[in-house]
Amino acid sequence: MRKEFNNMGHLVENYNVSWKSPSQNAAGSMPIGNGDIGLNVWVEEEGDLIFYIGKTDAWDESHRLLKLGRVRLRLHPNPFEIGKLFEQKLSLIDGEIIIYSGKHDEGVRLWIWVDAYSPVVHIEIESKQEVDCEVELELWRNEIRPMVLEDKREGRTSGGSDCSHSEQGLIAAGLNPCITADTVVPASSDRAGSMTWYHRNETSIWYGELAHQGMEAFASEANDPLLHLTTGGKIWGEDFVTVSSTSIKTQQPATKIHLSACLLTMQAAEAEDWTKALDEKVAEVSQIPIEHAREAHRQWWKSFWDRSWIHVSEGDHQETDTLSSSWHLHRYTVACTARGNFPVKFNGSIFNVDGNHDVLNQFCHQGYDADFRAWGGCFWFQNQRHIYWPMLAAGDFDGMLPFFKMYLDALPFAKAHTQTWFQHEGAFFPETMYFWGGYNRTDYGQVPASERTDISLTDSGYVRRYWQGGLELLCMMLDYDAHTRNERFLTETLLPIATEIIRFYNVHYPRNPEGQLLIEPAQALETLWDVTNPLPEIAGLQKSLNGLLAISTDHVSQSTMDMWQKLLSELPPIPVKSRDGSTYIDSCEKSHGESHNYENIGLYSVFPYRLYGVNKPGLDIVQNTYWMRPFEGMYKCWGTDNIFAAYLGLTDEARKNLAMRYTLHDGYRFPTFYVDGDWVPDHDNGGVAQMTLQAMLMQTDGHEIVLFPAWPEEWDVEFKLHAPMNTIVEAKLKGKRLEYIKVEPSWRKEDVVIWNGVKEMGM
Repeated sequence: MRKEFNNMGHLVENYNVSWKSPSQNAAGSMPIGNGDIGLNVWVEEEGDLIFYIGKTDAWDESHRLLKLGRVRLRLHPNPFEIGKLFEQKLSLIDGEIIIYSGKHDEGVRLWIWVDAYSPVVHIEIESKQEVDCEVELELWRNEIRPMVLEDKREGRTSGGSDCSHSEQGLIAAGLNPCITADTVVPASSDRAGSMTWYHRNETSIWYGELAHQGMEAFASEANDPLLHLTTGGKIWGEDFVTVSSTSIKTQQPATKIHLSACLLTMQAAEAEDWTKALDEKVAEVSQIPIEHAREAHRQWWKSFWDRSWIHVSEGDHQETDTLSSSWHLHRYTVACTARGNFPVKFNGSIFNVDGNHDVLNQFCHQGYDADFRAWGGCFWFQNQRHIYWPMLAAGDFDGMLPFFKMYLDALPFAKAHTQTWFQHEGAFFPETMYFWGGYNRTDYGQVPASERTDISLTDSGYVRRYWQGGLELLCMMLDYDAHTRNERFLTETLLPIATEIIRFYNVHYPRNPEGQLLIEPAQALETLWDVTNPLPEIAGLQKSLNGLLAISTDHVSQSTMDMWQKLLSELPPIPVKSRDGSTYIDSCEKSHGESHNYENIGLYSVFPYRLYGVNKPGLDIVQNTYWMRPFEGMYKCWGTDNIFAAYLGLTDEARKNLAMRYTLHDGYRFPTFYVDGDWVPDHDNGGVAQMTLQAMLMQTDGHEIVLFPAWPEEWDVEFKLHAPMNTIVEAKLKGKRLEYIKVEPSWRKEDVVIWNGVKEMGM
């Protein structure tokens, strides 16, 4: 029986993406990456191989995440002529793209991969006959030009915010932000056969944005993270010669060709410092034999696929095949961008492309360049979270660290922000923020802090008092700690952030005459802007405080523990109410005014805060809450009806439109380039689907592991997922019978609860 499972991870090869024809444009591109550097790769019908280069830390002076450039590769004679055999395949198990052309005895094969251990792109070419190779670097930021509103979505006036994009606030302020030119290092004898280029920030919006929000004093305590940030790379080939500063070619025809690109981002006092560092990095990686680098790279991906899997079968085969393949493909796409210096951007990550295609977009007209993304360069916690929650059960803990690091790095600003704005201790993080922790100009508004009566009142009502994301962040970090038992993470990341977030809530709000915390003025997510005691804050505080109090006193002072315990005892009750004879959880104790968004706020008690759910008291109350929810049909982007239903054991509701979420890529060729949402690829579509499918299979809380809490009886499944306490659960379900289960460590088997009528073999 065990033999069946030895190579289950290798079933991922069933989900390889294979195209039998070239693509017309970037909408037909395929992603590849190493967690920090990502390529969009496609072959056009005329035979050119093209790829965009993205990087997680390629920030410009206006806090836009840029593409580094586009590369065009041509072979002569052209093996990709129309009519010849063609295949472009993504090999998931090896983390590489393979392109074939022509018959076996006269064909060409290309391997494209981004080294899992180095900032290097490799292109290997083998041909049955000798070919020439020409490579061109294509840049579109060739001269300084103003950033204009016509490049962006039409302005929005709801919520007191004129526009939705980070950069539009800069434009509306009359700051005249510019798109600055890239620099190409001139061709020279010491750079023969190579091309070097970079984008360098000689200016920065950082100080101006700090001063605008009353935070100029913080500038003396920190370094500008954008100023002199330099991002670029070097492309070179073995036995290549220089054609121009942006073009190289093979010295003579060959049957084997190897092309490389090394990318680097760093803050450098002078451009020459960056160039020197790049040259040193190129020299370093060039010492690694390509065979060794390739083998290590492939081993990394094999190990990645062995962490977890979900293979669903039976039932409606179109539905279950979509769920199986898409779960793996979405996990792959996120992994390609999840190990960089910054978190995965919810709105396109590093795989956004230009608008020179026929796919219409709700946010803007066509013709935009590959730097554009709707909603801009800032981070929206409401959206970012859906990328990271699924990583826990998948065991992709390394991918979560850049997300936590961004908030840890922003903590000094958050503490100063709190002190300046509210004159008390603690820290808060805005819902929509620059990576250093401040609001973007659009949401904060155009009136500077120096001219405001209350500098903390943002113009945008959507985010004015939307701070509860800090509590959800704590709960996510507590779950990370529960899964990994990483003491260094606990002491150096979780506890510093937790201490300041909890302190903020403890001192920011008064107590009512009964001694309970009175959370007002407040808002409930983006939907209700004037409430008393919102459910997300109450549930988030309850969940996070209980989690923190379970931590050993070896890591936390007794006075801090006492403060946490006292605050827990002061929390207002969960707003349980009755209507038409049914008891349910409301969004808040009291609400004034209309709804501005479509969030089912009461169900935050189910997810992310998991106070209620399967095998917990009050399940009937939260199931009522689900059936009485004010907004239905939220089956795309950040809509979380599927997740709520899974955690409530409502199998049919969890399953509803779940496979459809994975197919919302109309007009884009790669399956995970979701269109419905904020920008392509919209990672929320896939993230919510990942979380739902995993929660249908397994739910954990404390020591308990509940299996199949919302699993359709006609579906079979083989899976491997992760649970708290460094636990791995591997199982096979067939015909509602559990044919195999393995729990590591074995003593954790006693914490497993089999749900939903599933029987173990022999029962």
